[in-house]
Amino acid sequence: MNREIICFDFDYTLAIEEVSGGWIAVGTGVLKPIQKIVDMVLEKDEEGFDCHIVTFRKEEDIPEVEEFVKKHNLPIKGIHSTSGRSKIPILKKLNCTLMIDDQVEVCTACIMNDIPCLLVDHGFSGTNNVVADRMDKIKV
Repeated sequence: MNREIICFDFDYTLAIEEVSGGWIAVGTGVLKPIQKIVDMVLEKDEEGFDCHIVTFRKEEDIPEVEEFVKKHNLPIKGIHSTSGRSKIPILKKLNCTLMIDDQVEVCTACIMNDIPCLLVDHGFSGTNNVVADRMDKIKV
């Protein structure tokens, strides 16, 4: 029997880059796990879901993602790079049953394509976004 698939974004969903003094742009700091989402991956795997990462990162940046997955012992079945293009074709190909992402635009595209999406809420994106306010969220 095939297991249902849940997809996770990587940057600002599973991991965030830190330096002393705050968060900065991708590729310039140290990757730190966002524990609530890491815990969700572990829980969903235990519940019988296959977990995949679908990221806007370029293919040449995937080794850093693989290293993070290995370091944190995450039961990730596949890592998929879009190289900045839409995630929808990959999500459809995987038959993704839930996408978890920090970007309103990604969640909007998912919803428009009948893919349920959970928006990662860092609490700093502002509360005046009417679209985001109507989405299901996970506060981190």
